[in-house]
Amino acid sequence: MHLSGFLKRAVLCGGVALTMSPLAHAEFPAGSYSGTYLGADHGTINITVDSYGAVTCRMASDTGKGTVTGTGGVFSVDPPLFDCRNIDSNNYISVDGSYEAGGINGQYLFRGLGGTTYSGHYSATPSGAGGTSPLSWKSLSGLWYDPAYDSTGFNILGGDNGLIFTYYGRNAQGGPLWTISMDALGGTIVPNTEYTIALGMITAGTFANPVNQMARWGQVSVKFSDCTRATATLSGNDGVQVLNLQRLSGVKDASGC
Repeated sequence: MHLSGFLKRAVLCGGVALTMSPLAHAEFPAGSYSGTYLGADHGTINITVDSYGAVTCRMASDTGKGTVTGTGGVFSVDPPLFDCRNIDSNNYISVDGSYEAGGINGQYLFRGLGGTTYSGHYSATPSGAGGTSPLSWKSLSGLWYDPAYDSTGFNILGGDNGLIFTYYGRNAQGGPLWTISMDALGGTIVPNTEYTIALGMITAGTFANPVNQMARWGQVSVKFSDCTRATATLSGNDGVQVLNLQRLSGVKDASGC
């Protein structure tokens, strides 16, 4: 289901949404899935699918907006799609998603404490699955940030030869710091495995007279736990900084982890 139609129907109809009936013995892998949701709010999401296609979902806000649960079911086998919702007047949840590449990803609407409705995307992987399946470059592409810091973060782009990292932040003197990978991070990206890549920066030239003069600033060591969470250690001319990253926005139509 496209996000635009999903949001429009839920918002314009005042939270009244259609409930899909579960399909008996649906070909949607049964089990428990856990992950994170991002967007206007962020937190954790847990989804359970039983052998008959019945679904329960739970979203817990990291920012104090409460916890909301819902129920639903699998309504399409090919492609495997489900919905899960709770349209209580005070606590609202609406989750649509698809199963792909060993996990679930999709869109959500969430209203907990405070009465404001939030929307965004989520990604969840099988609970206890071990997290050893390779992560695709496209799924890792997007904007990444540490919620503890304002207006800084990474743009990670999956190209033909691997991942390119661009970091936007502040240097030791408080001025703007813009660094970029001096090479692409190629090969297989395995969860919970640390990778290090050199970062460079332009040291000469002006807007009107640009000069291609790249100097090494330092490096970034990054470890992805899945396609929405990672840790990154920046170490270079300005010191060392450890960031707990979340993916703020991904690439349209990219499959989940």
